[in-house]
Amino acid sequence: MTAVKTSYLWIMLALALYLFFSLTALELPGLQYDEVNFVNAALGNESGTFIAWSIEIFGKKLPLMIMGYIGALKSGLYAPILKIFGGSAITARLPVVCIGLITLLIGYALFRRVFDRAIAVVALLLLASDCTFIFANKLDWGPVSLMLLLELSSLFFMWRWIKEEKRYFLAIAGFLFGLGLYNKIIFVWFIIAFFIALLLCFRESFKKLLNWRQAICFIPAFLLGCSPLLAFNYCVPMGTFRNQPVAATPGIDTLKHRRLLFQGTLDGSGVYYLVNYDEVGNPSTILRDPAAGTKNRIIRALAGFPLVRRSPLPYFFIGALAFLPILRRYGRLRKKTEIYFMGIHLIVIALLICLNENATGAHHVIVLYPFVFILIAYSICEFSRWLGKSQAAAGILMGACVLPLLTAQVVIDARYLKSFQAKGGYGAWSDAIYDLASFARENSDKNFLLMEWGFSTQLVLLSNGRIRHEDFICEQKNPEVCLESVLTRNNTYFVFHVPSFESKPLLHAFKQVLAKHNLHGRILRTFYQRDSRPIYIVFEIVRPTLEAYAQRGGFYYIREGEDFDDKSGGSLDSKNGASNKKALGSFWGRQLEHFVSYRFTLPRNIADAHLYLRYAFEDINPHEYYLLLDGNFIDTFTMPATRGYGYTAEEWQTFELRLGDLAKGIHELKLKPAKQHQLLNLDHWYLCEGQFNPAGGNQGRP
Repeated sequence: MTAVKTSYLWIMLALALYLFFSLTALELPGLQYDEVNFVNAALGNESGTFIAWSIEIFGKKLPLMIMGYIGALKSGLYAPILKIFGGSAITARLPVVCIGLITLLIGYALFRRVFDRAIAVVALLLLASDCTFIFANKLDWGPVSLMLLLELSSLFFMWRWIKEEKRYFLAIAGFLFGLGLYNKIIFVWFIIAFFIALLLCFRESFKKLLNWRQAICFIPAFLLGCSPLLAFNYCVPMGTFRNQPVAATPGIDTLKHRRLLFQGTLDGSGVYYLVNYDEVGNPSTILRDPAAGTKNRIIRALAGFPLVRRSPLPYFFIGALAFLPILRRYGRLRKKTEIYFMGIHLIVIALLICLNENATGAHHVIVLYPFVFILIAYSICEFSRWLGKSQAAAGILMGACVLPLLTAQVVIDARYLKSFQAKGGYGAWSDAIYDLASFARENSDKNFLLMEWGFSTQLVLLSNGRIRHEDFICEQKNPEVCLESVLTRNNTYFVFHVPSFESKPLLHAFKQVLAKHNLHGRILRTFYQRDSRPIYIVFEIVRPTLEAYAQRGGFYYIREGEDFDDKSGGSLDSKNGASNKKALGSFWGRQLEHFVSYRFTLPRNIADAHLYLRYAFEDINPHEYYLLLDGNFIDTFTMPATRGYGYTAEEWQTFELRLGDLAKGIHELKLKPAKQHQLLNLDHWYLCEGQFNPAGGNQGRP
């Protein structure tokens, strides 16, 4: 088999790996807020959000900037897709996966022209199997997909101009430079790095670029590409840079953070932690095994490979940099100018990332990616050619160098997929967003007031802009005034994160405002992550004029903690200070999946029910738990530590929770730890109407 045919097989393998890991479980994890911030502009401004600037053409407004530093290029590409196919996880992610595929093909073509086929194939294999490249493209919350495509495309045409001096290549490259800058302002890092590298490595080409014949090809094309960005900053003076610090002098702590950021991006732990809130090298127990099938068995087998904790890519990269001086020392540095050209790009971009205090995520570091992989591929291939006595021997050495890294990357890719299928994403990435969107579509006659960051863009996409919603915005330090202003809204459902997922503590404040105005709320629906933790609730205000309260009177119900109907974790624990000298304990609360539930029947409607928990634990920190009633999230509550685990009566305390109005019939009360390692002993709990009055049994509502 010829070398050309062999290289085609490796190219097909690289693309197959990329497509397999990109397209498997395409809907997982759940859609994230920033991932689909383009959708409102793509749908023609259905919700009035994420449009920083637009112009009017033939009586219709055309969005041109979705944020001050992000253009509406992606929105324009998606507008016909959403119009034809509608909004879904598939229509959101499949196009960017295809863009990533085109990026790989253009990258191969570029590396093939600059170096040779072997280096291009190795770079393609490693880039196509890299987890950060795969999943940053697929999830595209940066966004990064178009940025990488424009980066490699503009470099490809610039290289064609450098070598062939055809001006139309220069004009195309200039337009792509401008388009990349318009797409996202951090593309300026690549532009600065390119011109510095061109000046240092291809000085003649740099001088030619200053010639007026070349300049009139490049500059107008560049200005055309970034014209919407320029127009925006003219109409909104310095709108891109307003309140956006561009550079800062990095301190020691900043440099340490950047080192960890670079390392986490390269070894695959950064994006994994962001989506799963877990360590890729030591993932926690999988909560739900992927479905059966050959493909999923392969994924599970790969993900469980014991020798791989993280991708060794950072070590290969450091080794590649260290090996270049050795090659130069022994006269084996072929295409020296070209590899310096690529290396200077990387160094300048890395310095600019370190100087920018807002560059804090993998979606920033990925600007370096083409240059990282070409440097590694170059070093591997040149090392193999140096030591190999023949072409066959060099090929074997290349394979021996590439195989460990490629294998590790595939294992980490499989670990990503397994985690997605098991957990469905965590927090902002939870696939519970699909259930929330279904609920919103089923209740399209209601107004949805979204009380938190993280809902609106996904709901707009998944409903094609057809649900009536509004984001709750409060710019005051005290949110009480803002919350009071929404109490009079009718036909409205209020959507919250539960407290452990809130960015601002609004749910408790909302309940306090309701109580202040003698209003009551009812939780209509609770939505859960796959780890059984509640994440969203839909809340409705109950108007006193619309519902009659039950007849007042004394009501009291008590239940021993060890007298449960269902539980996970722990068991009966003997404690002298507990009633009957027994309690629920024995390490209950150690794991997140622990819970305890109690079913009880109310003989009539109960107004203003209060729940009291008699508990004990010894810790330096308070403990946080979830309270659920009939499957719906009620509250996240924090209990202070007692003086021990309940061996004496003094080591027990009572904690009060307000449940509101309860209807006649069967109910289920459920408690869950909100964090790991929160051991709790529960003696008993009791329920009464109104606050409990030790002197008189219980006290009804006045």
